[in-house]
Amino acid sequence: MRIVVTGATGFLGRHVARRLLRDGHQLVLQGARSLPAATAPCRGIKTGPLEEFADWPALLDGADLVVHLAGRAHVTTETASDPEAAFRAANETAVRRLTDAMRQHGVHRLVHISSIAAKLTVNAYGYSKHAGEAVVADWSSCTGGAAVVLRPPLIYGPDAPGNLSRLIGLIRLKLPLPIATVDNKRSLLAVENAADAIAAIAGCDLSPGVATYEICDDEQVSLPQIVRALSEGLGKPARMLPFPPAIMRNASALVSQSLSDGLFGDLVLDNRPLKSRFDWAPPIATERGLQDVGRSLAGS
Repeated sequence: MRIVVTGATGFLGRHVARRLLRDGHQLVLQGARSLPAATAPCRGIKTGPLEEFADWPALLDGADLVVHLAGRAHVTTETASDPEAAFRAANETAVRRLTDAMRQHGVHRLVHISSIAAKLTVNAYGYSKHAGEAVVADWSSCTGGAAVVLRPPLIYGPDAPGNLSRLIGLIRLKLPLPIATVDNKRSLLAVENAADAIAAIAGCDLSPGVATYEICDDEQVSLPQIVRALSEGLGKPARMLPFPPAIMRNASALVSQSLSDGLFGDLVLDNRPLKSRFDWAPPIATERGLQDVGRSLAGS
């Protein structure tokens, strides 16, 4: 099968491309700023921002499936005069440009990576991902195309950006963390599990219309469990002290509300419909996956 993978040079994209290659697919790999590997059976296309791209025949000609991973998840640590506009450009406008081009080139199958934030819609990122999902629905309604929309939580793995990298930095300071009494429940997604699920979807027949699924590991973990698993992988003791969780949550919210919610809040997803539809099961357990992240960084 000839598969176009957008965002192929990103954290998730690199894992997805390797997994699809292992299954014997021919890939066209899109990257905004860096050029993906161009060795057969891959072809790499450097596009710049996808919302500004114009040479769609080079990307889509002969494609059987598009796996759309490109998008913007982080803007608070970057320089952006209008963060909301930056999110909308990458997560809505780019999706519209892509699906318009798919319609013109007769590409009728799409796997679209959204976010659980599209369901929660509590910030500009969530609203932009929700808007991107609406664009996919419009495309499917107009063309009869088949789309699978996946809503992951935090995706973790070696070199993952975001809150997990901040937590690893705190563990490495070797200072006791006042989180021993935190008893939250969070669904996470190992990057290997994400890639494996996308490969399973790519190998199935897709029905016309849009099917939206939550995707996550099978287990839910608390913040102390996350710290213990990462610490074990890093080869460091998990130093944690009891402290009122509400105080810690309120204090961290002064720094970043998303950081506070991501560390101390609950977020439980249901992956059972996805597992049933595509006969899929996550191959990596959460504790093992977090330990592997720590091990990958132990010598750095």
